[in-house]
Amino acid sequence: MREEELQKKISFLNHQQEKLQAEYKELEKDKLMIYNLLYKVNHELDEALHNKQTFITSISHELRSPLTAILGYSELLEDSPLNDEQRKYLNRLDKSGRYLLSLVSDLLDASKLKDSKVKLDIKEINLYKVLIECANMVESKIPKDVDFIVNISQIPYYIYADKKRIQQIFLNILTNAAKFTKKGQIKFTLHNLYELEEYVQFTIDVIDTGSGIPKDIENSLFEPFESRDTREGTGLGLYISQELANLMNGNIIVDSKEGQGSTFRVTFSCKKSNKKYDAITDKNLMSIKKSKTSYAHLHGLIVEDIPINREYINEMLKKFFDISCDNAENGAVAIEKVRKNNYDFILMDMRMPIMNGIEATKKIRQFNQEIPIICMSANVYREDKHAAEEAGMNDFIEKPLEKSDIESTLLGLESIQNIKHKEIIIQKNLKVRAFKHLIQYFDEEQSKKIITLAEQSIENYIKSIETNWENKDMQSLIENFHTIKGIVSNLGLNNIADNAMFLQNAAKISNLKVEPEKEALILDLKGFLVSNI
Repeated sequence: MREEELQKKISFLNHQQEKLQAEYKELEKDKLMIYNLLYKVNHELDEALHNKQTFITSISHELRSPLTAILGYSELLEDSPLNDEQRKYLNRLDKSGRYLLSLVSDLLDASKLKDSKVKLDIKEINLYKVLIECANMVESKIPKDVDFIVNISQIPYYIYADKKRIQQIFLNILTNAAKFTKKGQIKFTLHNLYELEEYVQFTIDVIDTGSGIPKDIENSLFEPFESRDTREGTGLGLYISQELANLMNGNIIVDSKEGQGSTFRVTFSCKKSNKKYDAITDKNLMSIKKSKTSYAHLHGLIVEDIPINREYINEMLKKFFDISCDNAENGAVAIEKVRKNNYDFILMDMRMPIMNGIEATKKIRQFNQEIPIICMSANVYREDKHAAEEAGMNDFIEKPLEKSDIESTLLGLESIQNIKHKEIIIQKNLKVRAFKHLIQYFDEEQSKKIITLAEQSIENYIKSIETNWENKDMQSLIENFHTIKGIVSNLGLNNIADNAMFLQNAAKISNLKVEPEKEALILDLKGFLVSNI
């Protein structure tokens, strides 16, 4: 009897075991199904995020490309004879185009910040000058009944920070203050500077007597798509500014009373530079008349798939800089033209049919390492700039292209290309550099007088150096180079002064095997004499 009961129990247990095993197999199937579903969801999410990035990049490119022509032709038109009515229409057209560009830039920045794709471009900068530039750029937007008080103390050293992002923060806040303040005053003040070893924390206030911030948006002011004025703007400016301040180990706080005004306090931290900045007066910030640099000898290649953009860039380069260019509608055509012609530079679009700018640059670099290639693109993500650099491009200009962007890039080209007129062009900036140095300490008339006296002395010493070198008169050469060193040092031309000091030391040990260094110094000095302010 016990045996039968035992067999029944064993049979029951075996049945239960089989049942449990069957359930376990079902659970394993469910587990695999869940894993597959999770993988599919994650894959779809990744694809959606990638598509979002691709969508934003594509929209950016599609909007920025026509904006190149709109703003570019506006700039060309502004330089032509216009009556008052035409100029009024042009100003409105330009303002609308720039508003659209600002909108696109804000949307891109907001997207990049959300994806943690914004990286600071840290460089050695003069914060005092950066903040004063912000004030100068906003001044024209401030109503005539509003006093603009700028109280930015001079900072005795340079800092390591992102100039563009600092400007972006304060231009946004100052522009808002100008927009919402109809009477009273706007104060732009360096409130505090706290140093801790090699780091420094800045606190900067923008205080206005404007309309203040409405109660209904006060707590969401730094959220995306919130705005003090729901009738205008995207509401992204303060959100972007706050995120950028956070990236710089700081923040923005606001204290506002509706109908009385607002105070925006910005703090950020950065590393101090060893480079010192001598205290100067506001004269150093006065506009300086630049020398007219000739680019007529340059011959470039424009690689751009949109015909109207090619036409505009050609006209701009010809009208403003007297530069002639050939054209290519894609990278493949560009490669063949570079093989057959000698160009001084290439302006290369990034996105084009048949062959894009990245591929074309890589192929050009296989047979030509020297020609400067400047990427012009509406894709403004950091990875796009990195891809351009990796391909072998020398510089990057964001679309829409403007005269100032082209000019600064062309000036930069002069230091990296070896062209027939290179010596003259490089030297043409020497007197401007001297003038910029002197204007920090003297007024315009005194600065020009000092330069004139320096010209007379340099001309005499060039002749003396040539004679004494030929006669191997070492003592006179020591005196010549010593005096030249002092003259050019006073003009702020330190690189030339270093060369003179090297030759002075060479003369002390009767070393006349430094003929190239002597010729380089003479060339620099002659370049100074023929340059213009």
